[in-house]
Amino acid sequence: MIWGNLEEPNFKFNATDEQGYVHEFFCRADSEDEVRRRLVRKGLIVNWVKPYSFSEWKDRARKATDKVIWQRIRNRWTHFGPQAAANWPWMTAADLNQIAGEKKKLVALLQSHDGTSEDEATKHVESWTASVYEEAPQPGQLVPKTAIKFNDDVWKEMKWHLFEQFHGKCAYCESKPLAVYPGDVEHYRPKGKVDEDENHPGYYWLAYDEQNMLPACASCNQWRAKLTHFPVSGAHSRDWHGVAAEQPLLLNPYDHNVNPLDHLEFGSTGATKARNTSPNGDNSRKYYYLDRPGLGEARFEAMKLVEQDWNTRTLRGSITEAYKELRTDILRGERPYCAAQLWELDRLRKRTIAELSAAEGI
Repeated sequence: MIWGNLEEPNFKFNATDEQGYVHEFFCRADSEDEVRRRLVRKGLIVNWVKPYSFSEWKDRARKATDKVIWQRIRNRWTHFGPQAAANWPWMTAADLNQIAGEKKKLVALLQSHDGTSEDEATKHVESWTASVYEEAPQPGQLVPKTAIKFNDDVWKEMKWHLFEQFHGKCAYCESKPLAVYPGDVEHYRPKGKVDEDENHPGYYWLAYDEQNMLPACASCNQWRAKLTHFPVSGAHSRDWHGVAAEQPLLLNPYDHNVNPLDHLEFGSTGATKARNTSPNGDNSRKYYYLDRPGLGEARFEAMKLVEQDWNTRTLRGSITEAYKELRTDILRGERPYCAAQLWELDRLRKRTIAELSAAEGI
């Protein structure tokens, strides 16, 4: 795993494969011609390509987020209702019973009481929605969960773009799953539950946040792997207010404050271990299933490629130039198993310098 970036898509396309299936997604490119070339390389027949504003998807994601939040509010109105009463002190117990956790009823009540338009009342309600907080369970208390119905079509639209941003690779293990498996849109913070905290409602409010979505293979995301695990140091954030202060113990390619290379080592055979007993590295090895059968062998083959490149470059230039060029190339993220290649590159550099130092006359 190395750092990745999520740039906003700026084109949308419609293309057909040889089986007649239509693929309509958005993507990031410098030009329409570039999009067409990439689609043709994938064996697709291009029907159309047009500019796209990501604000369209973000608006739908915002509305979908509002819906899941209100599912939770409605289900736990006994907790959230008093927060509404505190925000609008004129509300009576009868008002709260009438609202019963329904957004439309709260908007209508504000319209009636304040004499405002529906749009103005909706803005007030959405402002309040952004301020509500989840219940902090008392020792021994079990807080009821909500069976939230998510609209997975919203995040499925991100799949093509996410995988292209990570060069067709799983963001965690760097395998390329798309030739044999459709790939997953993985939620870094799990949306429905958290295994490490039985009272946690899940990070439902981040279900449609693009910065919480990563491209993943089934082996990292599903059975025996991450699923709904999310270990942290200290307490989990139970609502959006505390996420920034949360201390996850799983590596996140989007978090450029935490370098995965400082927490995970890749040995000469392709196996991983936590660097300096890092809990982030150890948990990532475990929950992303980074040493599953076959994965170490694939990394080993990729590491042999970097050795070939190293030998070629050091023959025609200095060690410093070869190291700088190869490291820059690997960090682009396009090569197979970049993290393992970076560790192998460091070993090759040290070995070459040691051999030269030991040679006669050096």
